[in-house]
Amino acid sequence: MLRVFLLVLLCLYAPTAIAQGTYNNGTNGDINGATTCVNPLVRDIEVLDDFTIGEVELDILATHSWRGDIQLELVSPAGTLIELIEPDAGAAGNINNYNIRLDDDSTTLINTAPHDTADNVNAAAPQNIVRPDILLSAFDGQDSAGTWEVRICDIFPGADNGVLLDATLRLTPIAPPPAPTLTCAVGTPLTLAWTAPGGAYGWPAGSVATQSYDVSGYDLSIALSGDTNRFAPRGGTATPATSTDVGGTGQFALMSNSNFESTAEAIIYTFSLGDPGVGLGGLQF
Repeated sequence: MLRVFLLVLLCLYAPTAIAQGTYNNGTNGDINGATTCVNPLVRDIEVLDDFTIGEVELDILATHSWRGDIQLELVSPAGTLIELIEPDAGAAGNINNYNIRLDDDSTTLINTAPHDTADNVNAAAPQNIVRPDILLSAFDGQDSAGTWEVRICDIFPGADNGVLLDATLRLTPIAPPPAPTLTCAVGTPLTLAWTAPGGAYGWPAGSVATQSYDVSGYDLSIALSGDTNRFAPRGGTATPATSTDVGGTGQFALMSNSNFESTAEAIIYTFSLGDPGVGLGGLQF
């Protein structure tokens, strides 16, 4: 026997946490005479989690004796390519190594002050948080799942060498819509005041006919359809019926007890609230 109890609760809300996913490829790769920008070093980062992207960050740990020669690109599973680090072979590029997090929110542009000194690849990562030359926000709204490619090359291959030590992709899902603002009468957060026409309180025991109520001055009707012949009594009382057994003392709930023969059977409750043709401006449960 399947027992079904229907209870209306007001003013409850559970927020949803937004978690950042971290995805890594720590396979070392040489940055040398072979890593031209026609034939760059490529490191794949596999993302199995599937969600809509709200923010992207990329951590890069690499040695290089003249980092201004380096060009770095990130390609999404959708094929979008962004050149995050543009080569800077001038005086600003005459410094070593990258121990960085590329983050659109940083106020420091990569390879400019205060990030115009050598990075320490032995320090905890990221040593510096910098803004990429081209913003990562171009990936926002895309699907996360699939193969991401980190591409790195040297515009003067072989003149100065290095090693890509680690690449870590950080993806944050797009934020859900703001939670609705719920308001309740002080001291009665779980009370629903409903009365039937003529002042009677509740649903006539065992009736499957549509019932009409007044809820805080609004008309409410509840109609039943489907396998209504499957309603069964509870404690000697025919259901559906209102009862304080579920709602508590002084708080009535609409309770039903059903005995279905299979999962193909169902009883459907249809709630209509407000004046016909007008309805309500808003409703909160």
